[in-house]
Amino acid sequence: MKGSGTFTVVNDAALCAAIGATVQTLVYVAPGISKPVVDAIGDAHRAKPNLLATVIVDLDPEVYRLGYGTEEGLRALQALAALQHLELRQQPGLRVGLLVTDQQTLVYSPTALLIEAGATSEEKPNAVVITRGSDSTAS
Repeated sequence: MKGSGTFTVVNDAALCAAIGATVQTLVYVAPGISKPVVDAIGDAHRAKPNLLATVIVDLDPEVYRLGYGTEEGLRALQALAALQHLELRQQPGLRVGLLVTDQQTLVYSPTALLIEAGATSEEKPNAVVITRGSDSTAS
């Protein structure tokens, strides 16, 4: 995740970096999920056995057809949940993204990749970041 302050860009790379940095608490909420994000969750879960992780996604095939995640990511997530007893929940109609980690909360607008490319420019942020222990509204 690039940028500093309140507004930033969240994409798979930013999500993976934030997930990799968490130690105790991880909550991922989004319409769908991609394989790189599932891999980051799996890596964090294996490296940090006390990590409390919850994943909430929309399991509707339409979500993945629109590009809010990938079918490969969903299959990998289901396998990860079965192997590591990861808490996996579903919420139909979900279209907002949320990532809560030890030190920050990201609220973002996921990109439907069928319609447009993912966010990359700090000049066009798609997320609000709240960092614990700092005044996130200062920028």
